[in-house]
Amino acid sequence: MYKAALFAPDGDWITDYRASTIKDVWLIHENSGSRWFFYPIIVIITDHGTVTTATQRIVDAPDLLADFKGKSLRTLSKFIKENQDWVTQVLSL
Repeated sequence: MYKAALFAPDGDWITDYRASTIKDVWLIHENSGSRWFFYPIIVIITDHGTVTTATQRIVDAPDLLADFKGKSLRTLSKFIKENQDWVTQVLSL
């Protein structure tokens, strides 16, 4: 099982979109419309149940975040917090 970790522009994150494959998580996300407008940055992690920790590893990410595959949610969160110019630029694409 997999699920999405969705990041806000300030580095805060939540999880949603559980599915049995990575591809299915992406499909659910693509069909969610503006539901997660406030959490526009998405990566995929392995679903270990109801508790998700900041040490969980990213297993898939969009091309702009490909370098974060294998990194922890904490690492991506820290990057987002420390690189607000990058976040603003990416979200305006």
